[in-house]
Amino acid sequence: MYDYGKLVYLDLQKTGSRFVVDFLESTCKLSLRSGDEHTFVREDYDPDTYYFITVRHPETQYSSLYRYGLGGKKGFVYRSIINSGRKDLYDAENPRFNDWLEFVLDEKNIDCLGEGYEKISPSLDLGFMSFRYLCYATLHPFRLLEIFQRNKGCLTHVNKTSIVDYVIKMEDLNGSLLDFATVIKPEFFSQDSVYEFLKSQERINVSAVKHSEIGEVSQKNKEKIHQKESLLLQFYKN
Repeated sequence: MYDYGKLVYLDLQKTGSRFVVDFLESTCKLSLRSGDEHTFVREDYDPDTYYFITVRHPETQYSSLYRYGLGGKKGFVYRSIINSGRKDLYDAENPRFNDWLEFVLDEKNIDCLGEGYEKISPSLDLGFMSFRYLCYATLHPFRLLEIFQRNKGCLTHVNKTSIVDYVIKMEDLNGSLLDFATVIKPEFFSQDSVYEFLKSQERINVSAVKHSEIGEVSQKNKEKIHQKESLLLQFYKN
């Protein structure tokens, strides 16, 4: 979370957040109060503040998470899966993306993903990427999860309690940031700096392993992702 007082950026993982953070540092006219990577808004919520978040299609989020482990950075999920005895899923010479996807989408392996995801009931059938979004978009995600167990209508409950005022999709990150800073909330940004940054800045923090090197998501896994990730897929209906 990056708190600029009247503007707060919710930096959901694997959604171009590093690029957005640099964009804000270079263009926002407000002073940064605090910036803690991948943290949530809780008791410090201010209803007068404008909250925005970046999202990404869950298929490519899973791809990014897999490639993060397959490359040099590794991370918690990589270590957990290796420790579970499935080192074979991270063979850089022979990537097994769809086998890895089947593993992480299987409720029996929920403990390998961390971040509190292991606390949710498998009966909710909530995907890891949607769980991550839930943690950023709401003040009391685990209370909501209890409601989900008693009532249907996950999307309705989340959207009613969401603190998010604006959603930017990573798939059009530059164009969406331009609209956000020049049309939606121009009062918070130096307009010349916005154009200068987006014209000159190249994307950063790009994975060393490209998506094309690990193959496409299988139809079976696509169906499972669409079943489990409805919370995120609401932004990709068109």
